[in-house]
Amino acid sequence: MPFFSIIIPAKNAAQWLDEAMQSVFEQTFTDYEVLLVNDGSTDDTLRLMEAWRSQSHKVVVLDGEGKGLGHARNAAAKTARGVFLAFLDADDSWFPNKLSAIYNHLQNNDVKWVYHTIAVGVQKETAKIRRGFALRKMSDLSEKGLPITPSATVIQRELFLKHGGFVEDTKQVEDLGLWLQLLHSGHLPSFINLPLAFYRLGSGVTHRIQDHLTKVCNSIATAEKQGWLTPKQAAALTKRKHYETARYLHKQGDFVKARWYYRAGAHGLKSLLLQLATFFCWRI
Repeated sequence: MPFFSIIIPAKNAAQWLDEAMQSVFEQTFTDYEVLLVNDGSTDDTLRLMEAWRSQSHKVVVLDGEGKGLGHARNAAAKTARGVFLAFLDADDSWFPNKLSAIYNHLQNNDVKWVYHTIAVGVQKETAKIRRGFALRKMSDLSEKGLPITPSATVIQRELFLKHGGFVEDTKQVEDLGLWLQLLHSGHLPSFINLPLAFYRLGSGVTHRIQDHLTKVCNSIATAEKQGWLTPKQAAALTKRKHYETARYLHKQGDFVKARWYYRAGAHGLKSLLLQLATFFCWRI
């Protein structure tokens, strides 16, 4: 039984998959298996997966049905043999000490859910470290933002399956509902303040930011219905997500749309000043 089961779902990710896989095989900690899930790709993704499987007994390939990331990750988690699940998006990659650092943290702390700092950019070589923080209470999400991304998350397989895994409704983001459910249930994650993964900008959700916001809001609404968020918490988190979308659009130079999202976010004096900056087309 491997300690880690690394789950990599991919849909039309042939451009990035080899880089992600290379970062896995460069890990200094090697007690792992890799589950590659083809999520209905129409490019060379499946062929590349099969090539990696032919190179290593550690690799398992699952040919999915194009039902989305949530379904792909859950299918792999049910098949996985590892004690802990480590998620990696096909367009992201890890630094060589990732699994080693997490293994040592798990051995020295009684925790079931871990996340860490990430480096963000278009290319790994020029990426900048995004400052993370330890998530201590639900209000941190609306006050500071969500510090957790799948490629920076490791969770005990038993805990993951107990709470139903990721959301499979493609009208929602697959991970947020699970994080909110875990927090509501009293399962706080442990934070490692080391940049152990590279998150690529310009692909994935960052390329479809407005569609992503709609899915986030749907996830928040569902969490409120489930009782994982109070109406006040849901409203605050929704405003925070509008503000974050405005910040992203502002940085991209889309000042008109950024201004609208700043208004919807209504994030105090700072938001008003940033709205003013959009009138003068000032970048941030």
